[in-house]
Amino acid sequence: MRVFVSYRRGDASAWAGRLRDGLTARLDEDDVYQDVVTIDAGEDFALSINSALERCDVVLAVIGPQWLSIVGTDGDRRLDDPDDYVRIELGRALALNKRVIPVLVGGATMPAADRLPDDLTQLGLRQAFTLDDATWQRDVDDLVNRLLGPPRSRWLVPVALGAVVAAVAVVVVAWALTRDRPDGSVGVEEQDLYSSVQQPCATPGPPEWVDLAMGGSGAIGVTGQWEAWDVEVRSVRAREGPPAWDLIVDVEATNRGIDGTTFYSSFLILVIGGREVRPACWSVIGGGGVQPGTNETSEALVGFNALADDPRDGFALDIRTPSSAGRINVAPATNS
Repeated sequence: MRVFVSYRRGDASAWAGRLRDGLTARLDEDDVYQDVVTIDAGEDFALSINSALERCDVVLAVIGPQWLSIVGTDGDRRLDDPDDYVRIELGRALALNKRVIPVLVGGATMPAADRLPDDLTQLGLRQAFTLDDATWQRDVDDLVNRLLGPPRSRWLVPVALGAVVAAVAVVVVAWALTRDRPDGSVGVEEQDLYSSVQQPCATPGPPEWVDLAMGGSGAIGVTGQWEAWDVEVRSVRAREGPPAWDLIVDVEATNRGIDGTTFYSSFLILVIGGREVRPACWSVIGGGGVQPGTNETSEALVGFNALADDPRDGFALDIRTPSSAGRINVAPATNS
């Protein structure tokens, strides 16, 4: 699968970069075309774009708030310029009958066909896909799954999930419907942090799994306020299979605030080699479970699979909740 990312730099450059990072978590970097990354110094810009469009399977047209209206130095709308590079690449993609998906970011809406140049009117008829900043990783995962199908796990335990799904779904819905937000109101959007039940992790043991003797710890939030946590990585085990690696991280989260929900599959994001990787599995193995009370500790296994980068050099875990965020650097243990 080859993907061409089209965007306007003055409109959606940052979103396009984040999208590329999400795509390369599942695709080879060479299969994701983004001009500022892919085109080398001295290359012919037009030839490179045309070649990439001919070889690609899908074009993601990233449309931000100013995509339609942004103007050039002459004051005219850039999209009306036949030499505008965004118009050229999307017009070429449509002429080649490529699968073109409008990707809406930053609250943008789909441009009406009658607001588009003649060679782009078909774009206005294509079904769009929205990436929301509040649920970015989940939305990108959904988009990639639609392009590639769900990721295939090489090591998750084959278990019957019906009872688990039902039980956890009840907990998630009840939590999302009843919990208070910082402003005192009650809402359901927090359930987006935990959009699906992940499979439980295998119990990592020798000889297949190797202890990497790594660790790290950190804290997020303000103690005693909404969603504050002390987090410790107790151990990291890997299944070696260069060029790909599978990891299972044993992690503890101690509740130092007034909120008592730790959904590890959304709570922790592995960052390695400049890429973000979502958990493929998680299993609570001790402590206060998924809803520890104040000063209670929950312990879980969180798994990540098919990593292209060597984890022995170190990596990071991002902790993200609706109200707090932080990062733990995980590094090899040192002998003192």
